[in-house]
Amino acid sequence: MSSFASQWAGLDGYTSDTVEQAGTYAVCSGGTPSYFAFHEMLPDPAVSLGGVSPGDSITVSVFFNGSQWELSLADNTTGAGFSVSQPCPPGSTCRNRNAEIISEVPNGGPPNASLADYGIVGFTHIAITDTTGHRFNFFSPDWKNDKINEHNLSVSNGNLMQAPSKLEGTASGSGGGWGNQAFTITAINPN
Repeated sequence: MSSFASQWAGLDGYTSDTVEQAGTYAVCSGGTPSYFAFHEMLPDPAVSLGGVSPGDSITVSVFFNGSQWELSLADNTTGAGFSVSQPCPPGSTCRNRNAEIISEVPNGGPPNASLADYGIVGFTHIAITDTTGHRFNFFSPDWKNDKINEHNLSVSNGNLMQAPSKLEGTASGSGGGWGNQAFTITAINPN
């Protein structure tokens, strides 16, 4: 069976059926890894692109401009990337209710997909811009933060698969300022 790991940033998903996201994912099949950049306006299927590698520095932005979602990814190591504008999928309501920074097993996780052993992934320079153009960080009092562990729900004990570290950094400026925050996520029980 293939194993997967995906890291992305986006809007919605936690409190809605839509997700507007951009990021990277890895697939390991028969011991051979493949790496991709992607963007997705769930429930529409993801659009995958090659050109990323382990250890690359990646910058992702997902922004609602008032009528469409601007999804961009820049590989700071190679200069590759994409920038697209997308409408909300037909028949869906994209609510922009929450911002997310995620490491997950795509495709619903086990038993449909196993976690690839990616080791540790780091997220830095975290920032959120609200609909009025104000920039905030995760320490802003304007946001409620939830830290979520990923568990393998296909086994009776629900093995912990991935866990985020403590959020590091400090708030700065009005509303928290731009992101001097960072955290890591560790693959604990890859399959």
